[in-house]
Amino acid sequence: MSSALNADLDDQNLVLLDQSADVDKTNATFYAKYPFPCRAQRLERPMDPDLERLMVCQDLGDWSHKRLPNKPAIWVAGCGTNQAVMTALSFPKGQIIGSDVSPRSVEIASLSAADLGLSNLTLRVESLNDASYREQFDYIICTGVIHHNANPAESLKALARALKPNGVLQLMVYNRYHRITSSCMQKALRVLSGDTVPGSERQQGLASILVKTAQGPGLIGDFLRAMRDARPEELADGLMQPIEHSYTIASLAQLAQSAGLELELPCLNQFDQMRGRFDWNLQVTDPEVKRYYTALPDLDRWYVTNLLLCERSPLLWFYLRPQNVATRSTEAQICESFLESRFTRVISRRSSYTLRADDKYHADRGSVEFPPPAERPFSAVVADADGQTTMRALLHRHGLPTSFPEVNISRLRLSSTAFPYLRAVAQSPSIASVSH
Repeated sequence: MSSALNADLDDQNLVLLDQSADVDKTNATFYAKYPFPCRAQRLERPMDPDLERLMVCQDLGDWSHKRLPNKPAIWVAGCGTNQAVMTALSFPKGQIIGSDVSPRSVEIASLSAADLGLSNLTLRVESLNDASYREQFDYIICTGVIHHNANPAESLKALARALKPNGVLQLMVYNRYHRITSSCMQKALRVLSGDTVPGSERQQGLASILVKTAQGPGLIGDFLRAMRDARPEELADGLMQPIEHSYTIASLAQLAQSAGLELELPCLNQFDQMRGRFDWNLQVTDPEVKRYYTALPDLDRWYVTNLLLCERSPLLWFYLRPQNVATRSTEAQICESFLESRFTRVISRRSSYTLRADDKYHADRGSVEFPPPAERPFSAVVADADGQTTMRALLHRHGLPTSFPEVNISRLRLSSTAFPYLRAVAQSPSIASVSH
């Protein structure tokens, strides 16, 4: 067998790296050459400084808005070029630490923070594998990071140590069924080029040719054609990333457990939102199949969804929490408490900043209404939310289902960070009063 094939015999698409320090150095070099993601062309600042915090609480089924404190301590671990800046804008009353192994990414984030005059953001060049934080953060955001480490379990343990006992971790790792084509391309480029140096000029040149000349049907052809308008940084991250693990619901739950964490709820994110993948629950029509499906525990039900939807399942983007701090409410219990809660309409505005030709962010004139108008049939529910009528009554009034899992779509489309239309009022019951 050729040396190229011997070097590529791995299930998780790793490149002969088994030490965290080596991986950190490799990733730092790779992202110095290809800072990712590209700087956002537009950034937004909420006029309501507490809205994002309230909506994260509601994502978690906390209608009393106590899960995150008014001034949360937040760590954006592996912040890249934009994420810590966006988090500081969304949580203006919080204190945010953004860290990344890539000095170039931190430098770009620092330039953006200076343009925006952010005073609540501290940026650091550091690996989460070496971080010494202990029970310091109310909220940790780590998306698309630990799966690029040699030992994701150890990286996740570092995040768990940094989390306060009742803290929240927002985590995204690669969905194994999403990575079939990109993993195949990454391996093929290494063999074609005879070069295991991540993102080498030879690999970059071959990747550009393959994207431009992609023909024929199938997953690989579709994948390459979709990359034709990609920027060099996007092309590198998609086709040449050197270190990669991927997971299913089952293996992610096992990974979380090894770090003393548990999956709490799915996190509806901007990418699934754009694709119309709002939910980890199948909308099953056959009564017998639905009876079996809805009777499953959350993890088993989400795993069935992962298997049946395969490459069309949502991203593995979840809220996690420390184990054994309190009894976890099920998704069905959270939906029940949602139905018994009362809501008022969110009426706010956002200001924005545009990245202009001088490579600096400049404030746009005025502000815009936020959130934008809701789509039907949810717009009617938003219009009728008066702080007195329960959600169950509102949904019934407008002919929307009130049974799980259908009602979970309404919960997400009305009262989440992705769709922040409604805010629970003070008299709403706590989850504990519904589930215990």
